[in-house]
Amino acid sequence: MFPISRVLVSLAALALLGCGGGGDNKKKDAAALAPSDVGPISAPSSVGDALVGFKASVAPQSNASYSWTASNGTILSGGNSPTAIAQPGNAGQMVLTCNVSTAGGSVKGTKTINVSSTPSPVSESTYGNGIAGESLTNLRLGTDVNYEAAIRFRALYSGPLASFRNFWVFGTGYAAGSGGKIQIQLRTDDGTSNHGPSSTVLASLIYDTVNVDDTGLGGRYFKMLSFASPLPTLTAGQIYHLVYTNIDPDPVNNYVSLDGLLDRSGLTPQQPRFDDLGWSFLTRFTSQTAWKVPGSSSPRSTTTPILELLYADGSTQGCGYMEVWVNDRRPISTTAKVSEIFQVSTNDRNVNSVAVRVTRITASAILQIQLLDEATSTVLASGTVDGSLISDDAGKPTKNGTWASISFPQLTLTTGTKYRLVLSATSGSFDTFPIRDGQSYYFSAPTCFRDGWAEYDSGDGSGWHQWMNGGTPSKEGDLKFWFNVVP
Repeated sequence: MFPISRVLVSLAALALLGCGGGGDNKKKDAAALAPSDVGPISAPSSVGDALVGFKASVAPQSNASYSWTASNGTILSGGNSPTAIAQPGNAGQMVLTCNVSTAGGSVKGTKTINVSSTPSPVSESTYGNGIAGESLTNLRLGTDVNYEAAIRFRALYSGPLASFRNFWVFGTGYAAGSGGKIQIQLRTDDGTSNHGPSSTVLASLIYDTVNVDDTGLGGRYFKMLSFASPLPTLTAGQIYHLVYTNIDPDPVNNYVSLDGLLDRSGLTPQQPRFDDLGWSFLTRFTSQTAWKVPGSSSPRSTTTPILELLYADGSTQGCGYMEVWVNDRRPISTTAKVSEIFQVSTNDRNVNSVAVRVTRITASAILQIQLLDEATSTVLASGTVDGSLISDDAGKPTKNGTWASISFPQLTLTTGTKYRLVLSATSGSFDTFPIRDGQSYYFSAPTCFRDGWAEYDSGDGSGWHQWMNGGTPSKEGDLKFWFNVVP
């Protein structure tokens, strides 16, 4: 399902969207179809405008046809079925309509949904993704050593936690038997210098991997989960932990894996976008009491959680990058180039430097980084980085390279303006590869860079091309890059 390299996150209503539909779901003969047969459209009454998708449904009918439409929104899938996935438009009102037709007649159901403006992100120090990964890596919950995992995070907002989304991995080597039953607890921080989970449980649920609904918003790989009402309330700036424990009677033979992004560069912070205390994995055996970030000898010491946290007011935080296209590396040379083309969607940003993740190929090389105005091709900023400062990752199984950066006089990235960040070489060569934005699996915009995508120019005269995903040009691949934002 995922052709990638491996090394062996007002939405409270979204938690209720696992239901198949509203009203009476019993199928009826449609000799004389009436509005009461179809029932009201089951969908949330309010959503945030950054939400990628939500479920809407009507009661299914025998031998019926369905046609969904949306004003101030889009039907993403299921437009001809009882259950559809819809995406809201701008702040205001969205109207869903479903026409149900049988031999007994037609009935139209409608629902008006309030679309709120998602709160602006907290003050940011970077623009871009600020995330690197050389592959995915999995943490098995169970097996003979019965691993437990915790994801430590610093809340960016205050308010109820409506739901969250992980990347679960099934299949040989990653899961076995029934997959187990995973208890997920939201806990406070213990306040020690190690900052492990405390014994104070704010909320708990069971993720039953056998009986999980594999349809809808992300299926079982990216299942949206929510704690029961009343939702737990987070306080901005405080550290919390999601603790994952396999409570199956036989965790040795029934287990599943959590996935993360692997980066073995050993940098501090691990990712420019996050501070290590505020976004990291912790592990332990269930026979142990101490939690730890594994040492440098363990690949998971540099594992970034793939997790989206959704607050009830529509705020979102996390990391929604869920694939690494390491097998589609592209050269950077005097003729071949790569770029990130982007258009600032919200808020002007004052920036004074930019960093990109590349690997050196030749013994000596000079990397050139340029920021262009896409409409005029005007060079707004430019600089070079000597290849001696960039790793060739010799001897490493997956070459993830180094952050290479240039500084320039402060300039403003203006809302609505399209730019292109171009990487080339004045001598020698480098290469790089994208990481994949999880938009297709309903990760929301704040968890990924949604303002642009990666492209490459092979130098053969054919111009810029999007990276391919499964044989199709894709706008979900991003270079690993970030601008430093000046307050």
